[in-house]
Amino acid sequence: MRLINRTLKLLLSILLITVPSLLQAQKVSTSPIPSWLAPYSPDLTQKPNSKNISDGYYLLLLEEQRQAELKCNYQHYIRQIVSEAGIQNGSEISVDYDPQYEKLTFHKIVIRRNGKEINRLPEARFKLLQKEQDLSRFIYSGTYTAYLILEDVRKGDQIEYAYSITGDNPIFGGKLDTRLYFVAYEPIVNYYKNLIVSPGRHVRFKLYNGAAPPHQKTWNGLTVYEWNSVDVGEADNSSYVPSWYNPFIHVQFSEYASWKEVAEWGMKINAMPPPGPALANKIAALKKAANGNKTSYLLQALRFVQDDIRYMGIEMGEYSHRPNTPDKVLAQRFGDCKDKALLLCTILRANGIPASMAYVNTDRKGTI
Repeated sequence: MRLINRTLKLLLSILLITVPSLLQAQKVSTSPIPSWLAPYSPDLTQKPNSKNISDGYYLLLLEEQRQAELKCNYQHYIRQIVSEAGIQNGSEISVDYDPQYEKLTFHKIVIRRNGKEINRLPEARFKLLQKEQDLSRFIYSGTYTAYLILEDVRKGDQIEYAYSITGDNPIFGGKLDTRLYFVAYEPIVNYYKNLIVSPGRHVRFKLYNGAAPPHQKTWNGLTVYEWNSVDVGEADNSSYVPSWYNPFIHVQFSEYASWKEVAEWGMKINAMPPPGPALANKIAALKKAANGNKTSYLLQALRFVQDDIRYMGIEMGEYSHRPNTPDKVLAQRFGDCKDKALLLCTILRANGIPASMAYVNTDRKGTI
């Protein structure tokens, strides 16, 4: 209990320091529809099989366009409310984003009713909720959810909304590497996704579980990879398969040409700086206590990092992947797994003991 209280006090102090600088970034902005969007014309007269509607609404449209050069991801939805259950299940809008490096902008919130449009964007009052799902594991990410409860939604309404998230984690240096999933929890009538890049980018695609390859075209001097009329699978993972297996239809795309490039990126962000004065003093004390015995030195270093540096991950922005410097970790006496690993490697190397960091996945283990 005392440990939890100390943890909460630490997180409160971090919030008091970071919140003033993030207030502007957290704010939900508004703007017209982006001008860079590739042309797309959905057929809004279509309807799904009514037997497939379980939550009282369906998606008349799901559109996602990604402009790699602008680091912008545009999302556009139209929900059709068909019953009272749909009012309950489909009258809220929520978007997750990281204000450390992302900006959330809404372009449209409209309710269509009896042939009329009700513009709800000017009066929208989003609640900004801090999303810390891993706080119980002492990991703080700084992500937020913009949450809006729509008022006066009725059976038969259409709810249309569109927004953009601009920015990406600087730790990746602007290189593309992500996945597009073709699964849904509700029926989707018009489904469109694309990736817009400059012709100079060499993007590689890998298809999983029968995913369709993209259609490639040139538009406004850019290359557009698009998926239209996709057979969207249900998001059902109830079959008896191993936990590490991903059964969903998806496409992975990446600019990395080989695992060697990935390794070089990992080496770069995990560079080991020379010890500062405080860490040098700690190393000297460990050497003195070991009295020339490297085995004793190794065990003392391991116990120090394991026992005296408590586990706490402040994984905001680029520190989702980049470790803090060993001197900073020593000074604050806490760090996450990569922070503690880099500190230990630095201490061991300072006494001629070879040590290197290695990333592992404790869930997927040998499948990587």
